[in-house]
Amino acid sequence: KPNCERGVRHVEAAPAEALANPLLRWQYAGCLHRLNRASDAILQFRELLKSADRPAVRFNLALLELEAGRATEAVSLLEPIAGGAADGDLLSLLAAAQESARQTPKAIATLQRAIEIEPKRERHYLELAALALNHNSLPVGQEVVEAGLRNLPQSARLHAMRGIFEARAGQTANAEQAFSRASKLDPSGDFGPVGLAVTLLESNAPTEAAR
Repeated sequence: KPNCERGVRHVEAAPAEALANPLLRWQYAGCLHRLNRASDAILQFRELLKSADRPAVRFNLALLELEAGRATEAVSLLEPIAGGAADGDLLSLLAAAQESARQTPKAIATLQRAIEIEPKRERHYLELAALALNHNSLPVGQEVVEAGLRNLPQSARLHAMRGIFEARAGQTANAEQAFSRASKLDPSGDFGPVGLAVTLLESNAPTEAAR
């Protein structure tokens, strides 16, 4: 951050023509974001996009637009380059923007494609399962989690997610087993107590869950 503060001061004291250099503008925009000057960073990435329309520029601008609550703009930036993309991070960001823009069917399809491209990446299964959970689509979410566990059987997070779905479905014993398995796979993750609290909440025992 101190380097960014110095760098931004130098750029802003330099002639405006200095920002004709795409690399300098990129670094300047990145530092503005780190310094919590998001609006200024967005303006710089927009200018950069005019002269250097590249996937990395679109990705960073879309990320900032989404953080600023402009999901539709983020979708518009990413969809044109997502068709032939084999980039899981790009597809993950696009799905988040689509869901935020209330384009849930598109978000599901995008995450399904991300899973096809990177079947061993835990993040995509968790994001798709969370989306299903948010929309109370329990069978879909459970199917996603089971598919993830077939590819990543040692994933503590996927076992914990299985426990959440089973708790939501009223399968308390299975949920406790899933959370126990997650806790054994990652003892530092607090999956045991958190999982028990989730199970108790789904069993209408909020006082015990809080305890």
